[in-house]
Amino acid sequence: MRIIILVLLLVIGGNASSSTVYRKCGSDINNLWLDIVLVIDNTKIMQMDGVYPTIQSMFGPSVRIGTGYQDPRSTRVAIVTYNEKAKVVADFSKFKSLEQLNEELEILNGSEKSDSFSAYMDLGLQSAYDLIQDTNNANDRRRYKKLIILFTSNYAYKNQRPDILALAIRQSGVDIATVYTGDGTTGNTQFQLTFVGNYNMNFHMADSTPIVQELQGATTMANCHCRTGWNQYEWPLNSGNLFGICVASLNQNDYQQDARKYCKEAAKEAYMVSEFDKNKKAFNYDFITSHGSKTVASYYNGLYSLNGTWYWDQPDGKDLLPLDPSSGTVSAKSGCVADVKYSDGSISWTPISCGNRLPYLCEMPSCDTDFYCY
Repeated sequence: MRIIILVLLLVIGGNASSSTVYRKCGSDINNLWLDIVLVIDNTKIMQMDGVYPTIQSMFGPSVRIGTGYQDPRSTRVAIVTYNEKAKVVADFSKFKSLEQLNEELEILNGSEKSDSFSAYMDLGLQSAYDLIQDTNNANDRRRYKKLIILFTSNYAYKNQRPDILALAIRQSGVDIATVYTGDGTTGNTQFQLTFVGNYNMNFHMADSTPIVQELQGATTMANCHCRTGWNQYEWPLNSGNLFGICVASLNQNDYQQDARKYCKEAAKEAYMVSEFDKNKKAFNYDFITSHGSKTVASYYNGLYSLNGTWYWDQPDGKDLLPLDPSSGTVSAKSGCVADVKYSDGSISWTPISCGNRLPYLCEMPSCDTDFYCY
């Protein structure tokens, strides 16, 4: 009966674009909070020019390396080299400062390459993943995202195809970036590396965009993630174009006033979901219909009326955000607004009584260099 009543109410729609902009992922390289494993091919046939200076340059001058800082946004770095064998040069506990890390990189830069011609990438990747699994099993910084950065000019393996191993590693939640350093002796390595790294994290030392800039972008994007149970806003769907906000469904029906309260209690800086444009509206509907145990035909968003003006819900302590006319309009002066899907497939804002108990979504900033979300 409730859905029939909703359909009879006045429907209002949103415009294609909005001047209200969605939050982007933080990009401050001095505030990274990651665990990074550098995996470096050091065979006789490896093109090493610029590798270690590139690594030194990719970290911000004020980045916190190691642990024990008052600010929890710190980064640990481990180093693995490989040839016919893999060697852990430094585990996550070794470096306590950027200075210590740079000293080790200087030593490696001045060292002779291995005499081996066998560049077994799978051994290097597996060694890096073992370090990550050991720290996760010890419940050591499990909340911190993990990133493997692989430097090589060769594609070879001993036990397992690197692309298959890398897929399993990525599916476990670990990101992988690759850097092709130049012509090796094993064929089309640069192309093969595209199946090892994340689809948007495969680089060439000679790219038109400076490699340091590319790696800094990879680290900040790896740092941009959601808490467990939350999903990152991505548009178009499955495109990898991620925004700096996360959404979650509490999988329950509530009055809108209660829903706003429960969202704020769900996580740090959380609030009821926003819809500044039709893309976010489509994402929200796709999310709520695919992440829950109930069929959803209508749900609350974070719009509500205060003294005749419509506002988007915001975290506690922050000013309410007035509805931008470019996002859409609401003809009613009071009450609540729900997203309703109609028989023609359209999803439209519909004014309703706040006495309805409906599903809803919560929203929060992504965990990134600008926001420590725990």
